[in-house]
Amino acid sequence: MSAQETLRNARSGGSEDIAPDFVEGAYWWDAMGQEDGKSSPGFRASADAAIVGAGVTGLNAAIELARSGRSVAVFDAGVAGFGASSRNTGFLGRFLKKSFAELAKAYGVEKATAYYAELFQALNVSMVEVIQREGINCDFNLSGRVVLARSPSQLRGVVDEFKLRQKHLGEDVHILDRSELQREIRCSNVFCGGVLIPDMATIHPGKYHAGLLAAATKLGVLVYSNARVSGITKSADKFDVETPLGTLRATDVIVATNGYTGKEMNWFARRLVPFQGFAIATEEVDRQRLAGLLPTNRSYTDADFDTMAIRLTPDGKRVITSGRTGKAMPIRAKASLLRKDLLSVLPDLADVRVSYAWSGFCAAPLDTMPKIGQRSDGVWYATGFTFMGMPQGSYFGRKVAFQVLGKPEGETNYSKVPFKSSPFYSGNPWFLRPLMAAMRVKDRFENRRCDVEPPNATFPYGAFL
Repeated sequence: MSAQETLRNARSGGSEDIAPDFVEGAYWWDAMGQEDGKSSPGFRASADAAIVGAGVTGLNAAIELARSGRSVAVFDAGVAGFGASSRNTGFLGRFLKKSFAELAKAYGVEKATAYYAELFQALNVSMVEVIQREGINCDFNLSGRVVLARSPSQLRGVVDEFKLRQKHLGEDVHILDRSELQREIRCSNVFCGGVLIPDMATIHPGKYHAGLLAAATKLGVLVYSNARVSGITKSADKFDVETPLGTLRATDVIVATNGYTGKEMNWFARRLVPFQGFAIATEEVDRQRLAGLLPTNRSYTDADFDTMAIRLTPDGKRVITSGRTGKAMPIRAKASLLRKDLLSVLPDLADVRVSYAWSGFCAAPLDTMPKIGQRSDGVWYATGFTFMGMPQGSYFGRKVAFQVLGKPEGETNYSKVPFKSSPFYSGNPWFLRPLMAAMRVKDRFENRRCDVEPPNATFPYGAFL
């Protein structure tokens, strides 16, 4: 097939790429059910706390507030849970956009250690605690993560980063050469080696959100879908929260909209850059065949800036792949490109087509560090998780609730990170497409060949997972 034919096929989502049962929607939604998106009956005109955003951040905050006896109303612009909370790949890691090495260089080793140590608390302590306490069956699996390198210098950057984390954080890491890597993933020769971190996890994000929603409603939290908050106004010591259902008066307000922050939330929109991520799930494949290709059933990511990720679904019957962040196109065309990426790693799946394809939005603050705190007018927020919202969003949702309650458990190093805007950014990410294009070119020329060692390659991991 010629290059032009390949491009035309990708743009149209050719029949050899797309399965007959193709669904333009997240694979995880099948497990969520029709009831999960329904609003609570009636409308409450007042509450102790109003939360904007019914994703994992907002619901974790709502649960902690309700457990402390507060009345809580949660509003979502769409159907609760059908944003990024159920559009991600279910990877649970301990990463920031800035690597440990970058933070250590910018702020010193002590601060870098403090920031990254909290990520262990977010995943391995806080999320586990909530899942167990609320009895959420969400296929949480401490399966481990393999970070894959495409060139010798990229591998060196990955190894150097994780050796630093091993030294200062005590993380358990294992360095894999090319032959050892084949015991983890029976891939083509595109990777030179990698690093295994055994205590990172995967989850079924749809089941996790559904479990949080059930726990919140059981505690009396009212959750309103398709109820976009159009304004928040302070009046005396209360807030008026304007919605299509009516205006609600609340003592406290938490904004937890992240990648789905609308222009009506102008203060936040000017501080958050939305990114669009894409993912596919293949049609069903024999479990033993997939187990032969991914024998340890971990999560796998490369170390490019525009990160590619691979995992099995919890039932072991499909492969999920994500990547190609930022450039919008018809979803079938994106599915074809992601399938091409998957086959470059696992060519033995050449006969396997795509059954699900979807996209979702996350958001990065201008300095790429997660944000939690309180505006000058008293509105609270937890946001800016840069495609790592499952562990971070869950953790900071709880943290901001504890801060509202005045509990010491709300203390976090991230409260000290300022949430700045820029005179050059008004909420329209005009620079995103050229930035991502430049980063993809950089990835291709620096990190794509295992037999060539490019100069000055660094560790860019964590941009979009």
